[in-house]
Amino acid sequence: MTRDRIGVGVVGVGMMGRRHAENAAQWIPGARLAAVFDADRALAARVGRDLDADTCGSLEELLGRDDILVVVIASPREFHAEQAVAALSRGRDVLLEKPMGLSLADCDRVLATAERGSARLQIGFMRRYDPAQNDSSSPACSANHSWSGRSIATARRRTCPNRAASRT
Repeated sequence: MTRDRIGVGVVGVGMMGRRHAENAAQWIPGARLAAVFDADRALAARVGRDLDADTCGSLEELLGRDDILVVVIASPREFHAEQAVAALSRGRDVLLEKPMGLSLADCDRVLATAERGSARLQIGFMRRYDPAQNDSSSPACSANHSWSGRSIATARRRTCPNRAASRT
């Protein structure tokens, strides 16, 4: 990895993941698409070839690379929590497409992993055309710009004040 460009790995290169891979490869200054992984190996090979990136045969192989500092997870939703926990546990910053998980327990596990470590977590949740999002005085608008593991947990506690009481 060159010092001036951050290595990005993309997990899941279907429609959304390919778009993230293209952005990292071509449109984000300071980023370099280092590798892709998809359970459909032929699809991963095609995207890797098209975008001049390596293809990994497993998530573990992608996470084991020293040149990848950021992991974009755009795999099928049932794998999001498990893959995010794996990447965060390895110290990789994560952009996780929605949903974060399929259950509250999955989401709690992802958040706890992000809060324990130093890696950052951002949820990919585009709300550009939502009127509440476009109102600059809206809490949703101001919160959207700082989605790290800590701010997600803080925002969640604010929006779900009785969450802890409901789990007893």
